[in-house]
Amino acid sequence: MLVLTLNFHDEEMPDNLNLQFKNLKALVLANCKLRGSVPRWLSGCSMLDLSWNHLGGTIPSWIGEFESLFYLDLSNNFFNDEIPKRLTELQTLISGNISVEEPVLCFQLHKGNGHGFGNLRRLHVFTLKDNNLSEPILDNLSGMPSLEVLDLSHNKLLGEIPHSFANLSFLSAFNESYNQMCGEIPQAVQFNTFPDTSFVGNIRLCRAQCTCDSEQTPTHSFKGTR
Repeated sequence: MLVLTLNFHDEEMPDNLNLQFKNLKALVLANCKLRGSVPRWLSGCSMLDLSWNHLGGTIPSWIGEFESLFYLDLSNNFFNDEIPKRLTELQTLISGNISVEEPVLCFQLHKGNGHGFGNLRRLHVFTLKDNNLSEPILDNLSGMPSLEVLDLSHNKLLGEIPHSFANLSFLSAFNESYNQMCGEIPQAVQFNTFPDTSFVGNIRLCRAQCTCDSEQTPTHSFKGTR
């Protein structure tokens, strides 16, 4: 494992394909203000943290070639395109026959949606906070039975929380604060344990047994300021 956090400030990410890190499995280059794109020589990593840099362009499609990836954090960068479909097909996050402890995906993106992520049946932590996502929350996210943490906060998500989210029986932390959600929070055991701060900033969202009218503010709404 190689940790180089808070180094290389404002330098270019090396993209030389001749770089040889055959045995490198874990690399943390967080908060280095690195510029450029995600280089292919990182494709052998199982754990990769490139958060809080100045990386840009598109997230490369070859990122779906990771053979043993279980932790990927690309949040707080300047990527400007959708999450590649191939990333939603990673076998380490789909197959229950592969030994992976708590796979994690964290992203910062400027457009895109959750299509395809329902395939990731082995994923434990998924965060898409602080993006510009504006579509309704997709039902297919409920097809991630191992999910324990789901953070969709600080977006522009519309509509209701899918009742199918009640099937996420291992979900222990959920945050959809500061969106444009409406309707009633699912009546499931795990949702009863989440604090009001998980829902604040959605003025048309309410707990069960309150008045939820799309034209009116509900009697127990989750108002708040950022």
